[in-house]
Amino acid sequence: VFAEADNIKILKAAQTAWEEGVAFPILLGKKSVIESLIKEYMMEFPEVEIVDPKSDEEKERRQEYGMKFFEKRMRKGITEFEAVQIMRERNHFGAMMVEAGDADAMISGISRNYSDVVRPVIQAVGLQKDMTVVAGMYILDTKRGPIFLADTTLNVNPTAEDIAEITSNVAKTIRKFKVTPR
Repeated sequence: VFAEADNIKILKAAQTAWEEGVAFPILLGKKSVIESLIKEYMMEFPEVEIVDPKSDEEKERRQEYGMKFFEKRMRKGITEFEAVQIMRERNHFGAMMVEAGDADAMISGISRNYSDVVRPVIQAVGLQKDMTVVAGMYILDTKRGPIFLADTTLNVNPTAEDIAEITSNVAKTIRKFKVTPR
């Protein structure tokens, strides 16, 4: 899910991911704007799905996602009405797509504050059972191979235990990329 598909940089990333066979993009945003950008920049997306969380077409899915979100957050100060309304926001809608299994991953953050992107994901998807610390990870593709940088974004002053858990979790993730962590 590319949550900011009305941004040309994001559309180019989605097109590259599609061309390289990395992903089947789901583009979130106003359909007319996205289609206009695709046409203007002569991009090709033969099998792309464009979803506007605010559209009438998505009312049923907003309701479904909102109710699932409410079930997760009802003891944390959100009402049923607010949970459904917040699904009009692309980061919440995209996070719930991932949580519901309608998407495998979400890309966001070019036009929103980091916390406005991470918070909906944590609220909707949550942490794996064996994790207690949320961390960010960046992948730099260099001439010598990929370099993985962990948590330069979320934990301002991590404890030694936090650093150990982050390192362990990143090592597990790196192995999924068929890279041996060092």
